[in-house]
Parts: sequence; C-alpha cells; structure tokens
Amino acid sequence: MVERIPPNRNLTPQQVKVAQLVALEYTDQEIPNELGIALQTAKRHASDIRIRLNVRTRAGTATWVVQQGLLDGRDA
Repeated sequence: MVERIPPNRNLTPQQVKVAQLVALEYTDQEIPNELGIALQTAKRHASDIRIRLNVRTRAGTATWVVQQGLLDGRDA
C-alpha cells in the first residue's frame, strides 16, 4: 500500500501563498504586488500550482485552498 502524501506538501510555501491569494480573488496583477514578486513569477507559480493539484482553473485552486483549511485566520 502506498502512503498518500498530504496535498499541501506538494506546494512550496510561496506557492501556498499564491494559492491563498487566488482563493481570496486577487487578480494576476494584485498577487505580485502583495508578495513583492514579478508578474511572470506569480503567473508561473499559478500554473505550477494547477499542475501539481491537477486542476484546470483558478476556481479549482480556490476549492483546494478551502478544502485544506488554508484560509483559516485570513480575511476572506
């Protein structure tokens, strides 16, 4: 039997931050401004997140964030 790795371990801490901001409906322009990173870096993180989570859309990312309880303690 293969042990399942918890899903949030698939993402880097920076990717988790990006995913949280996606779930909070930040735009592609707002995410890099909030995190102090380049726009292309934020877009790459968002793409990598969707690949790692096997979702196609920002809504899929947001759903995963909520299911993992990653908005606890954040303003929604």
